[in-house]
Amino acid sequence: MKVYLCKTDGFCERDGLDLIVSYRKEKINKAVNKHDKLRLIVSSLLLRYAFGDRANEIVVDRNGKPLLIDGPCFSISHSGNCVILAVSNSLVGADIQLHRKVDFTVADRFLHSDEKSLLCCNDGEKQEKTFYRLWTGKESISKAIGIGLNKTAKSYSLAPCNDGIYKIGETLYLLRWFEDENYTLCIAQHGVEPIEFIQTYAEDLVK
Repeated sequence: MKVYLCKTDGFCERDGLDLIVSYRKEKINKAVNKHDKLRLIVSSLLLRYAFGDRANEIVVDRNGKPLLIDGPCFSISHSGNCVILAVSNSLVGADIQLHRKVDFTVADRFLHSDEKSLLCCNDGEKQEKTFYRLWTGKESISKAIGIGLNKTAKSYSLAPCNDGIYKIGETLYLLRWFEDENYTLCIAQHGVEPIEFIQTYAEDLVK
């Protein structure tokens, strides 16, 4: 599996627009917030970087999940100034979150009772770290499945929230987390592949 990473730093709102497929351009043009627009531009350019001309073949299913017919599976996520694209030979979902002040009331809406118990067992920085692991894990699973987070999140538990195999419904997923002081990233995959991280920059994507 390849995970492409790029920061929005160094991009402007017009960069690479002529290289982006029409359905993505419509989404970009509707974005009001500058940072949202830049993240959409970079994610669109990452698709072109990873898939070449086949990026033009990407379609969106009835649940809003983008996919490439007869091609590899992929998942896009962005937060803060970071954009990622995970590409895999099997079903995959990826989510990245910039660390902000945590609103723990979200736990009641989306977390399983076992996960809420895990969260309550910690405090301070460890509690926030646990929250972001749970949140990115839930998001990555929902992206892999292709169904909204609110429809599935409370039906399964990711406790103890460590790298490993989790059974979601009748399907097994390998979840892996990656963290630094600013971000938490989770990749959920229905399969086992080594991960190759590929750092990209504006000059790589706009050419």
